Amino acid sequence: MSTTRRLKRAQQRKVEAHFSVFSNLLMGFYEFLESIPKPSNEEVRARFINDENRWKAYCSKKQLSKEASLLFNKEVSQSWENRYKQKPESESTTK
Repeated sequence: MSTTRRLKRAQQRKVEAHFSVFSNLLMGFYEFLESIPKPSNEEVRARFINDENRWKAYCSKKQLSKEASLLFNKEVSQSWENRYKQKPESESTTK
């Protein structure tokens, strides 16, 4: 196996490990949102801050980029807009 190929595979394993940590945090947060009984706004806010800080600490420890450290916030924001945000009454009646 060439040196280039070995390095590329090693890099891919690192990416997969980082993605695994990221997806575990994200899925834990989403499971919390879907739990029964529904968590209060304060509980959701506290959990979000905790999970976001854990992701940022991981990124800092592993020396990931600033962009990587913002991924948790960005992903939750997009999901919130698409799934959890209450739609205005006019939108929900026209569909």
